[in-house]
Amino acid sequence: MTQEINEHHKFTDQAFAAISLGSVVAGVVAAFWLLGSPGNQRLIAMDRERLRNLQDIAFELETQVRGTNTGELASLPEALPSTASGAETKQDPLTDEPYEYIRLSDTTYQLCAIFATASENDPLRRSVSERWQHSAGRHCFEFDATESVPFLPYY
Repeated sequence: MTQEINEHHKFTDQAFAAISLGSVVAGVVAAFWLLGSPGNQRLIAMDRERLRNLQDIAFELETQVRGTNTGELASLPEALPSTASGAETKQDPLTDEPYEYIRLSDTTYQLCAIFATASENDPLRRSVSERWQHSAGRHCFEFDATESVPFLPYY
């Protein structure tokens, strides 16, 4: 009889261990399914940094155009000034290449970057304005320096 009890406990212990292991494996699989791989998360983090950099550049340009106390608007520069505050740090975090700036008029312009992932792959995308949504690859955002730069929450 004690042998039967020992075998029953052994079976119960093995079943509990198998269920525990299965739960851990299911949790890891679910995390990868919801969040993506660590490599994918690094790419998403770089894309977030690109967005923050573009927003900072847009704020600088808005300040240059609207910054006069007289109410007169200045014109956008033909190219991004290399001496602008923090301009040297506003480069792609992966390639160290400067972001693309395209002047369209005295007050409108585009800022372009090459994104590793589409914004729809970012689990936090719901907190980001639709204005900042982007596809994977080269994507340009158009701005009017006479209007406020759309808010980009810092995750």
